[in-house]
Amino acid sequence: MKDLKETLLSKKGFVHNQYLDKYCSLVERHTNTGVAHKVTNSHHIIPKAWFKLNNVPIDNSECNLVNLPYREHALAHYYLCLCTTNELQYANELAFICLISRKKLNYSDKHLITHLPLYKNIYESYTRRTK
Repeated sequence: MKDLKETLLSKKGFVHNQYLDKYCSLVERHTNTGVAHKVTNSHHIIPKAWFKLNNVPIDNSECNLVNLPYREHALAHYYLCLCTTNELQYANELAFICLISRKKLNYSDKHLITHLPLYKNIYESYTRRTK
């Protein structure tokens, strides 16, 4: 986890806190998770938004991709909302809101995610900026 955390912290927009640790742990737990049709999503470990915001080509290499079950994919972006700043945080808020709006999450997953401690803050922050 140390290498992933150090890599992310070397990038503009990431901050060291408990959510970065949770994000790194989630990603590392799924490094060997294979593609499962209608069960997993491919997730960019260093988010696509970071590359776009820094005018750098998106890294679609295998070392920057991990397959995450739908619920964990939403959780990954929840954690990213809470360990990033400024435009990168806004982009992750959008990704998080889009992911939890998908029909791929079953009711119990949506219920768990919308009851995360800071869900309301993220949702309100996102909706304020889109008005």
